[in-house]
Amino acid sequence: MKKSLIALAVAGALTAPMVAQADATLYGISEVRLNMTEDEDADVRVSKMRLGVKGDVAFENVEGASGFYGMEWEFNANANGTGAQGLEGASSSVANEVTVRKAFAGVKTGFGTFIGGRQNNPVDATEVTDIFTDASNGHALNNPDRLGNSLAYVTPSFNGVEAYAAMVLDGADTDAEEDVDGYVLGATYRGNGLTVAAGYWSFDENYIDGTAVTTGTAERDFWSLGASYSFGDATVMANYQDRETGSEDIEAYSIAATYAIGNATLKAGYYDSEVDDAGTASDVDSKTFALNATYALGKKASAYVEWSNTDIDRGVGAATADSDKDTWVVGYALSF
Repeated sequence: MKKSLIALAVAGALTAPMVAQADATLYGISEVRLNMTEDEDADVRVSKMRLGVKGDVAFENVEGASGFYGMEWEFNANANGTGAQGLEGASSSVANEVTVRKAFAGVKTGFGTFIGGRQNNPVDATEVTDIFTDASNGHALNNPDRLGNSLAYVTPSFNGVEAYAAMVLDGADTDAEEDVDGYVLGATYRGNGLTVAAGYWSFDENYIDGTAVTTGTAERDFWSLGASYSFGDATVMANYQDRETGSEDIEAYSIAATYAIGNATLKAGYYDSEVDDAGTASDVDSKTFALNATYALGKKASAYVEWSNTDIDRGVGAATADSDKDTWVVGYALSF
């Protein structure tokens, strides 16, 4: 609890003077969900509780350039720190609830944008069909949302096309690891209602999950292609991904659509992912179909109901049995 209070105090001390500046923006989101999955206990979760600060800084002594920054924290209101089942609701407080999602500084120039720190993964092709909750989006595991210890460069827009490159340099205590632990390349086109995005990354396995592996023998390679097209009140979208780690190969594709009717938005999507681990019992074939209806209560408030069915088939001899489950999610979100 003391560590939590210190973290909150530091966050408040850092945030207050920045928000007082005219160029700083304080933002956040609070979202609560009721999850009901077949053959599982119903669960009310704080699915999102985030607070962030972002802003721009003028370079009075450098013409044609300016700075920007961003910090974002996430509050896990569901953890009780005990690991015991059934104690979250009875716990008067939570442990280890403050984590850092983003912490970066950057420079905008006529030659492009440079960003350093913990930032969003620029490979955004996977985000094209990411329109459902994590209870329904079966392909989200393939691509990390953010990169730490990273340097990124984004080109200016040329007729709607932006290209980007990034490096991850996660220094260790010795020189046993590679200096560059990963890199990212990609491009995105936006124009006339059409978005097309393609991206590729390759990371050292140590960087991905912190597991100690023999240097030079474990890497993850990933590439993705996504596209969406909006016409009138409708949008259609599709995405393909492929990730390889040693003997394991994951392929995933998804198609989805949205249609707006006044303040309501209807969504439908299909997700299919296949894990092939050289024919072992680790093989997994997962298919998810999802429907969602979201109603805008205002510019920054919404409520929704979502249904999904996930069918998982595992390899012969797998320790976990196959499953076919329906999930209902009711959610309420506020942002500022």
